[in-house]
Amino acid sequence: MRIPTTATLFASFTATLAMQVMGQAVPPTPLQFVVADVHVSTKADRDLSNVMRSTQMEMRNVTMLTLIQRAYATGDSSLVDAEKVVGGPRWLELNNYVVVARTPTATTKVQDIPPMLKTLLTERFGLVVHEEERPIPTYVLLLGKGKHKLKASDGSDTRCSMQGPAADRRFVQHLGCHGYTISSFAEIVRSLGDGVVTGRVQDKT
Repeated sequence: MRIPTTATLFASFTATLAMQVMGQAVPPTPLQFVVADVHVSTKADRDLSNVMRSTQMEMRNVTMLTLIQRAYATGDSSLVDAEKVVGGPRWLELNNYVVVARTPTATTKVQDIPPMLKTLLTERFGLVVHEEERPIPTYVLLLGKGKHKLKASDGSDTRCSMQGPAADRRFVQHLGCHGYTISSFAEIVRSLGDGVVTGRVQDKT
């Protein structure tokens, strides 16, 4: 594994306000939900969910960090990496919320949801964001020398197991997975948490 030194970072830090000046073009109206209800999760909202039905979007039992990750996702990613969100109060990762919102039409595109969430977070919570480049620790999965020894899977047996550490090797643990792609394996490794892996894990095989 090697550790690259640069990555894009999002920090809850400052805001830039745009003002309309005579003779200049009027800035486009930001995308927004028709109506939205945001409240703290209750015991009835114990299940984590992210559902889109016709004109209604529901996100239940999610932290503010998760909402920010969803709002600033780009490309094919559904969530921006949590390591790229820094700053802000501690409750961003502690308090859980329910968001039920109605989109303008049933044909609203999936890629329009993040900018709508941005508008919602700005209006309801006063969220301001500053983007900058900053190094963050990242582990990269690479092919070693020679041919790999992985065996193809037919997908019928999908499982992962963790073993160790052995008595004579205190800090060594073994993770074995079957039926996963290498990209999925990278996500599984990162999901083990900071107690095992500190930083992002990328598949570069």
